[in-house]
Amino acid sequence: MEKKVVNYIKKFNMLDEGDKVLAGVSGGADSMCLLLVLLKIKNLFNINISVVHVNHGLRGKAAQLDAEFVEQICGRFNVECIVRNVNVKDYAAREKQSEEEAARNLRYKMFASVCRELQCTKIAVAHHADDQAETVLFQMFRGSGLKGLTGMLPVRDNIIRPLLCVSRAEIEDFLKQSHMEYCTDATNYSVDYTRNKIRLNILPYIKDNINEGVVSHLISIADDARRADLFLQREAQKIFNENSVIEDGVLKLNLEVLKYEEIIVSYVLRMCIEKVKSAMKDIGRKHIEDIYNIAHIKGNKEIMLPYGIRVYKEYSTLIFKRQETEISEEQPCFTLSKEKILNSINGISIEYGNNKIVLKIRRYEKNIKYTKTKYTNCFDYDKIEDVLSLRARAPGDFIVIHKNGEKKKLKNYFIDEKIPKNERDKLLIVADGSQVIWIVGYRMSENYKVTEDTKYVLQMEIDGG
Repeated sequence: MEKKVVNYIKKFNMLDEGDKVLAGVSGGADSMCLLLVLLKIKNLFNINISVVHVNHGLRGKAAQLDAEFVEQICGRFNVECIVRNVNVKDYAAREKQSEEEAARNLRYKMFASVCRELQCTKIAVAHHADDQAETVLFQMFRGSGLKGLTGMLPVRDNIIRPLLCVSRAEIEDFLKQSHMEYCTDATNYSVDYTRNKIRLNILPYIKDNINEGVVSHLISIADDARRADLFLQREAQKIFNENSVIEDGVLKLNLEVLKYEEIIVSYVLRMCIEKVKSAMKDIGRKHIEDIYNIAHIKGNKEIMLPYGIRVYKEYSTLIFKRQETEISEEQPCFTLSKEKILNSINGISIEYGNNKIVLKIRRYEKNIKYTKTKYTNCFDYDKIEDVLSLRARAPGDFIVIHKNGEKKKLKNYFIDEKIPKNERDKLLIVADGSQVIWIVGYRMSENYKVTEDTKYVLQMEIDGG
């Protein structure tokens, strides 16, 4: 296995002579294997090794024992070891994230901090082939495009993954032969986390009943996707450079780009969004498709994206503009992905301005009467295309006012309902892109009402409205 990892490191130029490598070591089998392999090859690459261990504050005494174990092992091998403690629960509540997501974010923040502190040049993490297979499946299930299928990259900035070429079984066999002990985290066997469901239930089922080589096949898919994505990015960058111009934060794209293949154009559109707002987390396939569609249809159309990005068409140009002035300071745009809502078993509580907003999701039951008041409402969760936004009104907003799909611009709705102009920017809008789901305190869209065809019901309660 050692030779396999060395060849993988060389293939992707992970290490340079004289590198100081910070290894993230939890004490589990994967990270202990990483540490041991790095120690075995350090003379070959002429590198120095330090270790960082992050205690997430979730497992009490067990986590403390893991930290002590890592310190003991590092002492045995005379390796510098830094232990950092973080509070995942508090961070998750403050940042409106799941504990799984919060733990990952805090862990990488701490890795980066210690890397700077120790003046390290690389950060090594212990993801392996089975992790890569889980990532590809996870991205497939959430509807990711080609980029998502690339999985985890062997090298990303100063982060390296030397073990992506080996399986969990190879890691366990290597540790057994090396007589290296390791810790076992009980939360790895909890199906409360989406990735654990894939690891513990889905992948074993596929191996036993469909194809035992599923891991290697998924890794091949990730490799092919990575190469294809790299090629498409390079081609799209050329087209973007030739057909776009940015002036005062406004990006203009010449619609001559439409002569290229749709997949290339989709890459160009993503580059446009990144230039206007360097964040793509809540930008999904549906947003790109919507932009692509308005670029093709006759007339001048517009849509609103997360982060307050307005995209509109003027003749032969697509314009991307961030509408920072449209969102009041009292009501900044707040977004939640469908996945985050669905995976929040105990619901989500948000402090938003002067309001406390609670979102809960449940399966639809035919004989249940779902609560509907001025500040409590229920929606068909499955009708939400991608991202749920809580914000003030924005240009292009519309609401479906009839079962036949008849729409009305939000501006016209306010006029018809005689809502004073000075009140309109203060209203909380629940939206799905430019489509308004609920004008809190007034009406909801006909398009998101709960029906007998509903599978999941999203309930939203506003306290303080």
